[in-house]
This record gives sequence, C-alpha cells and structure tokens, in this order.
Amino acid sequence: MAPKNIVPKARGRPKAAAAPVGVAAVVAPSVEAAGLNAELWLSHSKNLEDVFKHPVFADAASQHPIGINNNEGEASGCQAVFLEAVGLTAMNKTGSFKCGINLAWLDLHFITNPHIPIAKASVETMQERYFMKPNGFAELEVEIGVLQTQLDAGGFGAKGSWMRTSPDEVVMAWFKAVAERIAAGADDAEMLEWLHHLLTTPAVFIRLADANELGWRASKLRENIEANKTLARTAVQKIFDVAQRRTQMGNISAAQMLTVYIEKLGPSGGGGGGEPVTMSFIDKAFHIWDKALRKPEIQTVVLQEESRRELSMFNSVVGMDTLVRKAKTDENIEFIFSAIQDGRRAGLLGPEHMVTRSLEGKIPGSNGKGLVDLLVFKKTMLAHLLLVFVPAKDIPGEIKSKIHDVCVSFGKFRAHMGYKHDAVCPDMGWRAGWPASADALLGMIEDSPKNKIKICNIGGLSLDTDIAQIFHYQYTYIYIYIYIYMYIYIYIYIYICMISTYIHLFICFVS
Repeated sequence: MAPKNIVPKARGRPKAAAAPVGVAAVVAPSVEAAGLNAELWLSHSKNLEDVFKHPVFADAASQHPIGINNNEGEASGCQAVFLEAVGLTAMNKTGSFKCGINLAWLDLHFITNPHIPIAKASVETMQERYFMKPNGFAELEVEIGVLQTQLDAGGFGAKGSWMRTSPDEVVMAWFKAVAERIAAGADDAEMLEWLHHLLTTPAVFIRLADANELGWRASKLRENIEANKTLARTAVQKIFDVAQRRTQMGNISAAQMLTVYIEKLGPSGGGGGGEPVTMSFIDKAFHIWDKALRKPEIQTVVLQEESRRELSMFNSVVGMDTLVRKAKTDENIEFIFSAIQDGRRAGLLGPEHMVTRSLEGKIPGSNGKGLVDLLVFKKTMLAHLLLVFVPAKDIPGEIKSKIHDVCVSFGKFRAHMGYKHDAVCPDMGWRAGWPASADALLGMIEDSPKNKIKICNIGGLSLDTDIAQIFHYQYTYIYIYIYIYMYIYIYIYIYICMISTYIHLFICFVS
C-alpha cells in the first residue's frame, strides 16, 4: 500500500536541477568505464533516467530514508535509518553497520568488477523473481563497501557515491522493473509504492582496507549466495576474472593465483554455485583465455551465449579447454566456436554436446573422433568448395564473388540466408536473375536434406550424430569425397598386401 506521507508532484517533465548539498549527482558512466558491460549498462542508464524524470521520483535522491514510525496514517520502515555519527561509531568498533537507506544514495552506475561480463538473463531472472510488482530488498540486503580512508576522514563519502559490493544485477533489475511500469502507464499510487521501497532499503556497510578489496568482497558475496544460483559466477565470468587479475598482478603463475583466491575467497577458491577455483581450473582458464577468449571475435560469440547462463554452449571450463586443445590452430578455434553457436541457433546442438566425451570422440563407436574433428573436417571442405570447386564452375564471375562473400562467415551467411525455422526469411532479392546452376551451386554449399548426417570411414572418422548446421553440403558431394577416400584407402591396402605377398614369395623362393 502506498505510504500516505509522500505526495506525488504534478505531472509533467521535471526541470533538471543540481544535486542537493551532500548528494552526488547521478552521472552515467562512459562506455569505457562500463567495460564489457557497456551495452547492458547503457540500458541501465536509460532506465535510471526514465525513473528519476518521473514526477514521483524527481527529488527522490534528496529524500531521507523512512524509519520506524508509529504515527497513525504515516508510512514506516522496518529498521533504524542511516545516521552518520552512529554509523561511524559502529564501523570503527565492529567494521560493519546495518540500517535503512535511500537506495538513490548509492552510486547507481558503480561496477565493482567491470572486467567480468554481467549476464542480461540474470537481470531478467531477478526481475521476474522479485520485482514483478512493487517490492524492495528485504530478501536481498544491499551491501556497501566503505574504505578505511573514508572512515579516517570522518565520514562515509557523499550520498550518491556509495560503492555497492552486493550483486549488480539486483539493483539493475529493480530499476528495470520500475522503468517498465512507467512505460506501461502505471499510476502514481503504484509509483509511490516503488518509492517507498526505495526509501526503506535495508543495507549493511562493511569496512574495507582499500579499493582493491571492493572487487574481492563482491566476488566472495556471490560465492556465499547458495540459495540464489542466478547470481553465482559462471565459468566464463570466472575466466574473465582470473585473466584480468593475472594481468593486474604481473602475469603470476597458476599456483600463485590459486594462493590469492584461497586467501581472498576461502578454501574453495570461490567455487560456490559453480566450478571450484582449483589449480586445474586456473590452468585451463589461462589456456582458454590465451588461445581463445582474448580474441574479440571469439569473445563476442561467447558473451552472446553467456546471456543464456546455464544454457550457454560454453558453460564449462573443461568443455572449452577440450575444444581449444583439440582444435589446435587459431583458425580452427575461431571457426569451431562460431560453428557451435550456429548449430545451437539452428536447433541442432545443445549444451549436452559440449561434454568431453562428445567433443573428443569417446562415445562408443566414434573411433576416437568427436564433434571437434567433424567441424574441422567441414571447415576444410568448405574451404575447398569456396576456393577450388566454385571457381572452376562456368558461371559469371560476379556470382562466384557473391557466393564467396555470402559464405565467408556465419554472420554473413545467416544475414543473407537465415535459418530454416525463421518465421521471417531474409530478402533474397540479391539472387534475382541468377541462373539455375548458380542457385544449385549455392544450395550445394548450404543445403542439408536431413538433420542427421552419417559420415563413415573418412580417415577413421565414423559418426552418426546431430551436428551443427554450418554450411551444409549436398549429400552427393560428400559421398563423392567419401568414395574417393575409400578407393584411395582400398588401393593403398591392396598395394601393401601385394608388396607383402611379393616379399613373402621372394623369401620362400630364396630359402
């Protein structure tokens, strides 16, 4: 129910005003400051703008938190509110201080670990779970880090500049929910309920030695959130963290890194809700980062998948390490990351295909060849089609050039051709006037009559499995290759047998 002691202002766009004394102005971060989370953070900044320009929230940053109130007809909070003098005493004596605050007194753009990607899906999950109607943070206590230098200076810093150590996603979800309700035309009564929650935010202040401890504290909090796996670090997020800290610490060894993690995050090294940070984990994280994730092209693919959280194709450090190790070359690694994502989007692959047994070919009957081997083979075949087969065909040069341009990357191919299950297909006007032979040629590269492709005895490769819809090739062309290879192997085998027979006969004759 809306608090009765808060009266909404008249409708209309409020004028921009300077921040009240002691309250820091809300300033959106630069894209650089937002780091990997620039896109998500810009969306959050837009939500903040929409909320604080609403008449009910126009002066929210300057309002005092609502404390416990027994007066008839007046709103009440659930705990004593922030008082700086009281807080300083508690912080200096115990290192912590609990009270009610105005949520707007946080630095709402502050990112404790901008080098770690934030999953959009996590923000949406928190919104769906807690903020589908007016609600606050009673179940999601906000934690604020206060540096020792601030306490030594006799205060907590300016209101509006407080640095949060609790998960970013929670605050982002709250403002996203309010902004969406404003866009939906929610009335002032509902907005007052949201404002009441903003002014009765439960918070705990924690004393920290220095700014470096902010990031470590934020990581530790996430590892302690056992009841809410949505906020626990994913494998990819932990890889980014490990890689960034290695850079900050001067390229220290895996053993040194593990020692730091155990010191800061406890015996598991930060394994709560996910893979534990062990020596093996750190070794693999270094390998994955150096061979793959540091590259912008692969990083883009992985972060797109990361928005799916546990459904991501790259939600396992062991799986990604296996992929990188088996693929070997930079070209193969980049191709396979994109191919796996494309296969998932085409509905042919899921996270279950990223287990070691599938990637390495340890499934019974696979003859030691797995998904990575298959994708490397398809990459080789694609290169042959584009660089040898297509140029040899008797069709106009501009069409050959267009086919090559369309098929040069997954992004370009899908932009031109889409997926077979797309509700709206891309405009195919670029193929207007093409001869039937050219269409057939493109179809040879693109088409696959079935989702299941059986490839047998290609250099020992034997698979019968759902595979990624990369640039699928016509069966006849694949089988031509198969037969060629089989005949080569049969010929070699016969040749070897003949030589062996001749040698045997010669030995017998000499004897």
